Amino acid sequence: MPTPFHCHNCDSPTMNKNGTCEKCINKNITYLDNRIEWLTKGLKLIATANEQHNPIHLIEVAQSYLDGEPTTADENNTIPNYKKQ
Repeated sequence: MPTPFHCHNCDSPTMNKNGTCEKCINKNITYLDNRIEWLTKGLKLIATANEQHNPIHLIEVAQSYLDGEPTTADENNTIPNYKKQ
């Protein structure tokens, strides 16, 4: 009988040759699906903006979606050719 591998994430036994158990694979897929949904929402918000929207606000929205959540660190992120006034 073959010896099971240990999952790289949770150390449970698995027969998957990639070293990850089915539970961890499903958890990663769920996380990625949620992340894709989050980024899609952000892109739709930015894409539906018109010339009336404040460009600085749109940059901050883009940064918050790319970072995963809005944080105070966003004000320290740098954008080439962009200067805050």
